[in-house]
Amino acid sequence: MVKCTEFEAALTTRESLLTKSLYISHFEIDGLLSVIADSRNSLQFLEEELSCLTTKRDEMLKRIDDKRDGFTKQCLEFQREIDKGDNNELVNLLSEKELLENEIHLLHKKNNALRNSMSAFVEEILEDLYSSNADFGFTLQARGSSAKFFTLSTISAFKYLNSNYGMYRLESVFEMFDFGLYNSHAKMA
Repeated sequence: MVKCTEFEAALTTRESLLTKSLYISHFEIDGLLSVIADSRNSLQFLEEELSCLTTKRDEMLKRIDDKRDGFTKQCLEFQREIDKGDNNELVNLLSEKELLENEIHLLHKKNNALRNSMSAFVEEILEDLYSSNADFGFTLQARGSSAKFFTLSTISAFKYLNSNYGMYRLESVFEMFDFGLYNSHAKMA
């Protein structure tokens, strides 16, 4: 009997351990079922979101392709218009640009030719002044040293302006020369 009681006590302990283990297993199974349900809901939500994102991406790619195709068509149409000559405004502007560039080139040539001829003219005037300097020197000595100084400074001004500025400042020299001669003649009188 003692053996039976011990055996019963061992079985009861074992039964309580198994019951405890059963409850723990049920608890774990319930927890896992809850996690599985949440995972399924989360998976379904993620699949729906992924589907929305895929749809948006496809729509965006379609819009990009449509815009690219439209741009390509516009480029080809523009190229055809240029090739056909329908774009007269562009052709007119290009021809006008070419004409203006040619005119600028011709004006530069004329300007250089005028500058060279004026330089030659000034050089000729200077040579005449130097050649007549001997004859004029005697007359200047008779008139006084201020007229001689003025004439020599005018000649120096001609040289300076011709070498540095060419024809651009001749007008002011002529004015100075005329004014100086007028003043020197006025002083003489």
